[in-house]
Amino acid sequence: METPREYWTKNGYVYATKSELIERQTWWQEEGLMQTASGYGNRLLTSWMIRDNGRLKRIYAICYSNVSTLYILRNGKRVLVQIDD
Repeated sequence: METPREYWTKNGYVYATKSELIERQTWWQEEGLMQTASGYGNRLLTSWMIRDNGRLKRIYAICYSNVSTLYILRNGKRVLVQIDD
């Protein structure tokens, strides 16, 4: 697997392709468990990570009503992530 490139930011989004993501599941994801009983939440861990400013960062999801928004934390603030195929 190649080392992922640094992702670029435009209009407040971090852009990446699926092939550039790194999959790192937590122990409970490997066991088939969910973070919340309902599956909904404001800061849900995904199994994906990206490299941002030289650091590997977890991608989080906000999920309500079967719609998710992906983001990473940069200096404590949310930066939205756009993943293209």
